[in-house]
Amino acid sequence: MVLIKLNEAGDAFTIVQTFDVPEKVVLLKTLPNYQNAFFQGESGAVYSFLGGFKRYAEILKLPQRCEAVEVFFPASEEDVSFAPIVFGLHSTGKLYVNEKQIANSATSLCMTDKYIIFTTAQHYLKFCHLQGDPSK
Repeated sequence: MVLIKLNEAGDAFTIVQTFDVPEKVVLLKTLPNYQNAFFQGESGAVYSFLGGFKRYAEILKLPQRCEAVEVFFPASEEDVSFAPIVFGLHSTGKLYVNEKQIANSATSLCMTDKYIIFTTAQHYLKFCHLQGDPSK
């Protein structure tokens, strides 16, 4: 995997870092603040970059590869309570929080700084607060 950075004009890029990854990468996404990024492998494993994009580590493996993935980092990496929460939405409508399935008819997924938001096949819009236990 090669991470690149575009210049401000958007017409050139520089290579930031290269990595050997353990499996084929199917999804690469940055956080809204661009301070971190994560990727998902074809097995469903989700990895986070650490140390200013110098290395990466596996966060967890979702029960299946998901088409939409969001990761919430509740604290800094230096904090001992640092425990990322991974949300995954499969094309069959299964919505996962880490390894636990919490919905079976989800159709879309979005994350803000305070909520994970998803829609259902029954036309409901559901909000789950990220500060509590989102699997409840």
